[in-house]
Amino acid sequence: MADLKQSLGAHDVKVKKLTFTEENGFISIGVQVEFADGERGWKYVNNKSEKGLQHMRKTLRAIGFDMDKTDLATLMDNPDVLVDQECEAVVGENDWNGKITNRIDWLNPIRKKPSKEALSNLTKALRDVKKKDEEESL
Repeated sequence: MADLKQSLGAHDVKVKKLTFTEENGFISIGVQVEFADGERGWKYVNNKSEKGLQHMRKTLRAIGFDMDKTDLATLMDNPDVLVDQECEAVVGENDWNGKITNRIDWLNPIRKKPSKEALSNLTKALRDVKKKDEEESL
């Protein structure tokens, strides 16, 4: 696996390619993403364990696929439907036989900024907490 040149941490990326493979009864899905500078990297998930299934579900949701509404066979037949879907790639370090490289640890959904209405509601809630705290201290 190639060493990513990206810095550690979260990066906004776009999905560029999906692959599906089966080996010894286990299915692996590969997601190739492209970073802002054009570098591409892969994240692979598989169904070898319960944790692997959870990670696969999280990854598929992060790239915009809803497995509760659409069968994976449909995605395999139409992998381009997710091309250019935006997500966040978290780059971390990997130590393999003493050689440290950077790789994609997670794919997450893009975190959206709160709306002005949501921030106004939060401001009100914070002010109300202060008022309750002051009343209790009397």
